[in-house]
Parts: sequence; structure tokens; C-alpha cells
Amino acid sequence: MDSRRHSKFPLASVSGIVVCREGVLLIKRKKPPNDGLWVIPGGALEIGETQMDAIAREVHEEAGIESETLGLINTKDIVLWDSRGGIEYQYMVNRYLLIATSYETRPGCEEADACWFSLDHLPVEEMPCHVVELLEDHRYLIEVLMKYLAVRGELSGSASQIDY
Repeated sequence: MDSRRHSKFPLASVSGIVVCREGVLLIKRKKPPNDGLWVIPGGALEIGETQMDAIAREVHEEAGIESETLGLINTKDIVLWDSRGGIEYQYMVNRYLLIATSYETRPGCEEADACWFSLDHLPVEEMPCHVVELLEDHRYLIEVLMKYLAVRGELSGSASQIDY
């Protein structure tokens, strides 16, 4: 049984918008919550782990991507209800903005898929509403960061860590 289901306390969690010059990283989950949906990478903190360590670990575990955390963008309370009206999962999620320092995805065993998506071609029909809203709320910031990464890549040439 999943020990996170029907917990007595909200779970401290992190998630992140990981940006490269082509778009954002999404993970297609294959287990609850949100199984079968595209989400941004993230998960619960482990005992003794900082939030910055947790988001770097989650991005690497779920997608095989190395990343650099730029900062906290917001906090979200996520409550998912079961069929009887009880709280099945409750998370307090601090959401971060990250840049990818590697590009090739290698999904971890717990995840079904990891892909880069342009903001104009997001699989919104297969995404939780709170993820779609997050990406739309921060669209301008993501676009500016994508342009910056593109220019930085052109200026640094082969010195760029991201292999496109």
C-alpha cells in the first residue's frame, strides 16, 4: 500500500519547471497520483534533504536530466480526493524554476516517459489543470528564459553543457 495515501499530514514536496531553449520538460506518470498524465517533475522530500537537493534529485531520477535551480516561483496546496469524499493525497508543493544543463532524457524506472515540449504544443488534454495553469501563469518568464538560453548557446558554441 502507498504510505502517502490517506496520510494524516500534508506531504512536503517540490516540483519544477525545467526549461531548455526548445521548451519545458514534462514527465508522463505511470503511477498514482496523476497516473497517465503529463506533469512537471517533482516529489516528496526525503528525511534530511533540502528542497534544493530534492528538486535536483527528482529531476534526475524522473528524467535523467541534470539541472540548475534558479529559484522558487510559488507554493501550491494540492488536495486529491478519493471516491468516498476523503482526502486521498495532500501535498504542500514548493515549485521551482530550473534550467537544464543536460538535454537527453533517460526516464527513471518509476516514470513512463520524459519529453521536451514547446509551450505552443503542450499535451494540455493529458495534463492536470494545476500544471497547465502554472505553465500559463509563468509563460512570459519561461519564454524569456528560453530566448536567453538560445542566445547563450549561440555565444558559447561547443562550450555549452546542453547538447542539442
